[in-house]
Amino acid sequence: MDYRLGLQRLKELLPPEAIEEFDLYEGRLLENLKEAERYGMSPSTQADRNKIMSSLNQLARTYGEYLDNRSFNDLCHWARRSESPTSLTQVRGQESKPSSSLPPPGPIRKRWALLVGIDKYREQEFKPLKHCVSDVQALEPTLTKLGYEVVCMHSKLRTTDSLFPLSTNIVTQLSRLSQATELDDLLWVHFSCHGKRVQEKPVLIAYDTHPDLYERTALPVSDIRKVCNKVRRLVLTLDACHVGSEVGRNLPDPEFVHNVHELAEGFVLIAASTARQVAQEWKELGHGVFTHFLLEGLEGKADRHGNKYVTAKDLENYVLASLRDWSIRNKKPLQESTANTEGLGDMILAEYTKLSNQIVD
Repeated sequence: MDYRLGLQRLKELLPPEAIEEFDLYEGRLLENLKEAERYGMSPSTQADRNKIMSSLNQLARTYGEYLDNRSFNDLCHWARRSESPTSLTQVRGQESKPSSSLPPPGPIRKRWALLVGIDKYREQEFKPLKHCVSDVQALEPTLTKLGYEVVCMHSKLRTTDSLFPLSTNIVTQLSRLSQATELDDLLWVHFSCHGKRVQEKPVLIAYDTHPDLYERTALPVSDIRKVCNKVRRLVLTLDACHVGSEVGRNLPDPEFVHNVHELAEGFVLIAASTARQVAQEWKELGHGVFTHFLLEGLEGKADRHGNKYVTAKDLENYVLASLRDWSIRNKKPLQESTANTEGLGDMILAEYTKLSNQIVD
């Protein structure tokens, strides 16, 4: 990413009333870049950069009509690939064509989903979880009813099953679905499992992940994006690091979610908690709390305006509000979902008007 040219692009595109706020974030980011160049990227410097990037992306979303609905992350990448700001479709009223040879995406043609739930692990270092499998087993019929073609992988299957969540099996299914996805399709990938940060990179723990062989047996979140590089609409939801009360609901790696968000360019990411919080389970319902409200949102409760569809933003807002309310009512430590939408706008995840047997009234 070329942050400095991205800042230049953003300033050229924003309307005058946004420049004062932009100048504040620009100064903070430039200072952060200088600090990293001088002293290296420390955890605190990385955390500050994540916050600044989030603010700049929010500013870009607020004035999306001036930016052709591109995020600040997008501008940093366009800056690297192009020589002039006219690579965007709209620059201060001037019309031009995108430099990409791909046509703009049309309405969603087909929806696909890969669900991965892992309660048990081969290595004792990874404590057993309780409700990851039930999470994906509940999501599967809900998404199927919404028109998704679903592949469900979980640890209650036979170990010889091609859908048993070995790391190689997961990559194989990701690759297969990526190849099956057409230009105007959407792919939703959901993980309920352990998550960890290894060598500054967020990784997901498969059944056969070995703590001495993370590079070969874990699943870096960045690799999910690489395997699915041809997918133009990719949604990733992570109910990771939620552990049962018997083993303590601690996040072993507090920067896990922050690092995931730094990689969330060109797709929608919704994670179960912030980097400083823990994802929890709801014993009475047999689900992760995050996945429970994810299910409720998909079943129609996130459609608060009666539009007969739910977008990624609708789902994010519903899950966030529900998690806060649940934490207060149950006197639990605050758990808030976190989300990042980059480059693709507000995608429709569920359309009820197309269903013969609607989920919502």
